[in-house]
Amino acid sequence: MNQNVIDNETQEKLDAFITQEEGDSNDYKGVLAKFITLVAVGMSLFHLYAAYSIIPTQQLRVIHVALVLFLVFLSFPIAARFKNRLMI
Repeated sequence: MNQNVIDNETQEKLDAFITQEEGDSNDYKGVLAKFITLVAVGMSLFHLYAAYSIIPTQQLRVIHVALVLFLVFLSFPIAARFKNRLMI
């Protein structure tokens, strides 16, 4: 198996290009990262349950929007200077 090695300069250019195209995103580590992952997995399980069971539309929409907004606000900083920090 052939491993392609990317030098630091090329990796920085790639990261800058991704940031330019997609915007900044947080890269949390530790307990906060595990918590966000658990919320995302819980959201997926909830949607699978909603596909199987009957959940009233109003409740389904409220829970969906609340979980998505929670994940989006934690995943994307409001400005580049707040990257990788949880601002209360």
